[in-house]
Amino acid sequence: MNLGYKKIFGVVLVLSGLSLLASQFKLIRMDFFQIFGTVLVMLGIFSVSISLKRNRRDLLFVFAAVFLVGIVFITKFYFDIRDTREIVFTSIQFITGGALLMLYIENQKEKIFLINGIVFLLIGYLSITLLRDAGITRYADVLGRLAKDFWPVVLILSGVTLFLNRKK
Repeated sequence: MNLGYKKIFGVVLVLSGLSLLASQFKLIRMDFFQIFGTVLVMLGIFSVSISLKRNRRDLLFVFAAVFLVGIVFITKFYFDIRDTREIVFTSIQFITGGALLMLYIENQKEKIFLINGIVFLLIGYLSITLLRDAGITRYADVLGRLAKDFWPVVLILSGVTLFLNRKK
């Protein structure tokens, strides 16, 4: 992390800590998820702008996704969403599509980012409108439970693969 990211992260941590303390002492009326979403949005905005200036695609993708996750938390707070499992699947698609579009904006020669971003956004839109009636959230929930069970195996295999393929 460069010094700019450290400063931003430090300021965001201090502000979020102060906000949490103020909400616990009833000085402000904010829920944890509202504070957490606001923190992620602030962190995303400032870090995306620095990432664009410093030409860091990896951090641009990460902080664009962080910004959009913050939007999801804020939206969840302000709107009465009963079953949040249904928005997770589509949120992941929209967040991935938005982050890929940010990568395209940063480097417009790479059309693959534009194509993949649009595909993810279309899949997200279709999962909200057409595929919701087909029970896509039920299938995504089953896949999520399977991924949770096999996640340690995937992590171990990935780590071993990276270790074995390292440059000597």
